[in-house]
Amino acid sequence: MTVLVIICMLIPMTSCSDDDEDANPTPYIGTWWRMEDETPGEEEKHVIKIMASTWEMKMQMLEADNWVDYIIIKGTYSETNKILTLTITEIGILENPPVMDYYTPTSPEWGLILDDIEMPQNAQVKYIISGNNITFILDGDENGIFDLEEEGAVFKKL
Repeated sequence: MTVLVIICMLIPMTSCSDDDEDANPTPYIGTWWRMEDETPGEEEKHVIKIMASTWEMKMQMLEADNWVDYIIIKGTYSETNKILTLTITEIGILENPPVMDYYTPTSPEWGLILDDIEMPQNAQVKYIISGNNITFILDGDENGIFDLEEEGAVFKKL
């Protein structure tokens, strides 16, 4: 009977600690998505997968009831004080379907591709987590200001 009482007392404490943000020092790790455009015929979705030290973003278009990757961006990151410092290491572009062409920083086209996708190779992104949502705020002009209105995007946990 005493063992049962102790177990019953421990179960609520364990489940409460799982909800505590301190119990998960990397709450941004996971897969997140958002609809970028929901106009019929132009549906676009962004899916970001953040792993222990790497990340991947897929930009997808809806074609014939299937989501098709048209850009894949991969990279590494570090985290300090709820700011992710991202480095892009590879970009895949669907230029000749169904083949995805991949580029790295050593590719001659690298600078042009970064310009085309309007992303710097290195960027800082502040994150705010609320429930099953994460808001990413890009410091796109690299001035140290994270403007939620201009550069923020809300993603949902998958």
